[in-house]
Formats: sequence, structure tokens, C-alpha cells
Amino acid sequence: MGTLLSVSELERFYEIRRTVFSLKKETVRAVDGVSFDLEDAQTLGIVGESGSGKSTLARCISFLEPADRGDVTFMGRDWLRVPSKERKTLRPQMGIIFQDPYSSLNPRKRVARIISEPLEAREGSSQRELLRSKAIEALEDVGLGEDFLDKYPHEMSGGQRQRIAIARALSTRPRFLIADEPVSSLDVSVQAQIINLFLDLKERLSFAMLFISHDLNIVRFISDHVMVMYRGKIMEMGPAEDIFQTPFHPYTRMLTGRESNGDAPSAEPVLEHQGRPGCVFFSRCPERNKHCQTEVPRLSGPGSHRAACLQYAP
Repeated sequence: MGTLLSVSELERFYEIRRTVFSLKKETVRAVDGVSFDLEDAQTLGIVGESGSGKSTLARCISFLEPADRGDVTFMGRDWLRVPSKERKTLRPQMGIIFQDPYSSLNPRKRVARIISEPLEAREGSSQRELLRSKAIEALEDVGLGEDFLDKYPHEMSGGQRQRIAIARALSTRPRFLIADEPVSSLDVSVQAQIINLFLDLKERLSFAMLFISHDLNIVRFISDHVMVMYRGKIMEMGPAEDIFQTPFHPYTRMLTGRESNGDAPSAEPVLEHQGRPGCVFFSRCPERNKHCQTEVPRLSGPGSHRAACLQYAP
């Protein structure tokens, strides 16, 4: 088992105005110096509140939007800088599942066409019977039958639509899958079915996965390792059970319901910390001290379980 994906100091910034009347633009660091490795057939869960940079990170890794700085190495290739022709060759090895199964499927296309498009790009062939047989195989992977091939998205339930989205993403048998909040818009009973489907598919097809969710219980159940993000930075990362049983960072303890000193602090405006030194979690941290306001903590800790907190600095 080797490293399939390596992300190094990845950054993505946006220039925005606080109000429509403001003349001055300010920089939002949506992804700020993120680095991690993902091994073959492993699942890395990414958690954090809305605005923490989880989806932006996924979009940069998948090249759906450009990164401003940093490196992404995928299957030994410089993914962000390879020629477009080579990236097109590698693309079938990276599948993506989006949050909303309603908007991620083209309402004007039948399921057969939706699943066949990535297959056609990989095979370099438009042979109808070949593509149809592979589409049927992809449907069977997700527990659906051949009768779904001629249906339109509006004729299916939310859970069935998400199964179609999963079938499309896995139809090319990718080595790496990005699942961005894939169950958040589904009913609780359907969520459990889709999560069990992911586990079954991973065992059978053996792909690596980046699983993004705000639901910590789901992330704990499905992930080998977990990365906790806040304001574009990694707050803590390590083996899933270590993160949930003995969380180091005050932010992780807050997310898991183990925050100290009474009630959890309230959320801060997205731009509150931008451009200032110190820890990005300073204004919300119940355990802060004067050093946290001026010193930027780096990921450190025992073994593979690390936190960006001055309490755990070596």
C-alpha cells in the first residue's frame, strides 16, 4: 500500500467586499496551507463547520477550481501542472460525488447517458452496446437494475438519484473517490443505506476516498483517518478512533461535545481573523492564553495524531 494522493501547502484565496457599498476588497483564505497524504484504499474523513474550507479543498484537488499555491501529486503525477491531455488521461482515476443528487444529474438526460458519458471518455469509444453493458454493471454495483437505464432523474427518489451519482462516479473504476457531503440532503433512513453502500463498494472495488461531512458520527463510522478543518486550516488530524476518543484540540472537543469551561463559544464572522497573527481559533477558544494571540501553532503531537495547538507544541 503506497501513497496515492499527496497534498502539500495548498492554498486558495478569494477577494471579497464586506458589503456591496465597500470599495476595499479583503482576502478570505478558504484553504490555507493544507498538507496531507492519502494511502491506497484508505478513507480520510474531513470534518468542520460550514465555511471551514472542506468543499473548496475538494474542488481544488479535483481541479474543478484552481489553487493559488501548493502542490497536489496524484498517482505520482503533478496533478495541478500536468498538460491538459495528460490530466484527461488521469481524470477517470478520480471520481466525484456531489452533495445534491437533484442538481448534480442532468434532468434532460436518461440514466444510460448520464452513466455512459465518463465511460465514453475513458474508453474512447461510442459503441452503444458496450457502453450500455458497462452502465448496467455500474447500476448493479449500487443495487439498481437495468430498468433504471431509461429513466430521467425526476422519476426517481433522492436516494435513487444519489445511487445513480455514485454509479456514474465509479463507472470508470477510479482509484480515488471524492464524496462531498454525499448524504446530507437525504432522509436519515436513506443516509444509513448509502453509507452501508459506500462500505460495501470500498471492500469490493478497493478505492481510496476523501469523505467530507459535517456529521461526526458518519465520519467516525466510515473513515480510517480524520482531518478537522477550521477557517481553511487543519486543526487536528490522526486515526479516526484517536480523534474521537482523545481529541487534542479545543475545537475538536467542541465538535464532539467535549468542550470545556461551560457552553461552546459562538461562531465568529468569517473575516474576523483574516490578516491577523496567532491561532485562527483564538476568539472562540475557551483555553486560550496570551501566546495564542500572537503565535501561529503548527501541527504537532505524538505519532500520527497531531493538533495545531500551542498546548501540544514540542
